[in-house]
Amino acid sequence: MKLLSDQDRDIVEQFIYLPMILTILENDKKAINTSNIKIKEPYLTLIEDTMKKITKDLKEVKMYMGKNRISIRKGEKDELFTSFHFNHAGHCYEAKYFNPQIKNRCNYFLNYYLNEK
Repeated sequence: MKLLSDQDRDIVEQFIYLPMILTILENDKKAINTSNIKIKEPYLTLIEDTMKKITKDLKEVKMYMGKNRISIRKGEKDELFTSFHFNHAGHCYEAKYFNPQIKNRCNYFLNYYLNEK
């Protein structure tokens, strides 16, 4: 039995990765501010605009999850895997994500948002 529809799975994935992307961008913003780059403003503007888009999408994701009774809690993390606990309509299950895959998906989302027109 499929616990999550494809749309729900996409929403769950966004809920996992978008906060990570916000953290990455915040760290990049700090790095640019402390760097020797002569003209920082265009980079900072790009980062801030991207963070606004992500924050807006994350808000929509959270609203969707609330309406559809989906909750996620981060579990344990080791060198290879990070686990997440999902609750959906009374069903509970755990999924383990391979850490290098998390990095690849973060890269995908970061590219998506930075190149979004």
